[in-house]
Amino acid sequence: MKRDLVPLKLLFRWAYGEKLIGHKLNFDKIPTPSARRPHFEDDEWDELIKKSDDWIKLVQGKHKRHVRSRTYLKHYIHILGYTGIRPGTEVQSITWRSIKKKVLSNKSKTAYIVHISKGKTGPRTIILNAELNDHIDALKQFRKKELSKAGKSFNRDEAVFCNFDGTPTHSFKGGFATFLKKYNLQNNFAGKKRVPYSLRHTFATRMIGYSTNHWDLAKYMGTSVALLEKNYVHNNRETIGSKFFDPDPNKGQVLRLEEESVDDVLQGLFNQPNIEL
Repeated sequence: MKRDLVPLKLLFRWAYGEKLIGHKLNFDKIPTPSARRPHFEDDEWDELIKKSDDWIKLVQGKHKRHVRSRTYLKHYIHILGYTGIRPGTEVQSITWRSIKKKVLSNKSKTAYIVHISKGKTGPRTIILNAELNDHIDALKQFRKKELSKAGKSFNRDEAVFCNFDGTPTHSFKGGFATFLKKYNLQNNFAGKKRVPYSLRHTFATRMIGYSTNHWDLAKYMGTSVALLEKNYVHNNRETIGSKFFDPDPNKGQVLRLEEESVDDVLQGLFNQPNIEL
């Protein structure tokens, strides 16, 4: 219907310009139904995490070059799945300089803090789930090692998810689809195909399922409470509450925003000289 209106609008605009009709016609905007990307159910998420390691181990012989892309894909899945960071511009804007390590005073534990400079609703800063500490460390060491072999130095202004030449990785869509297809995780029960954005939807669905405060979660994900409730609450009618940022009690947790004031944690942090991870 929307496609059919385009030539009609042009026709009536031309007719008005030629004075063939007495007034300009206005057409009501046709609402577009929201196309929600399917999320991963809990058992599928566990399978996804497990198979991300197996996927790397399958690389053999002349295909060893795929180790890099599959290693980055593994960390991409974990990081987006445990933060809800948007694929595309949002994740591409994250550089090593925008990631800081901080000992949280009231919990005596270390967490990574990430400043997202190009969020859809503006910049925001988030505290990462402790499950991700090892993934951030492993990504950095992987990059340092491959640069060292090439006789190059580590660049903290480089995108965390980058190609070998240092340019930001534009998309993981193809590799993600191939991986999901291999392990029969590409489609949900209704046959809808999963894409990288499904990782964000999985995070939101799981967090709401654990009775996360909607305002806190919306702020963390860079969205509104209205959109959060519109897109995700319907998926969680029968779930039981748990702790905020603890999507899997066996996989670590991150503090609630109100337990550790982001403003306090970040006071002067991003204005200081380079802070090594």
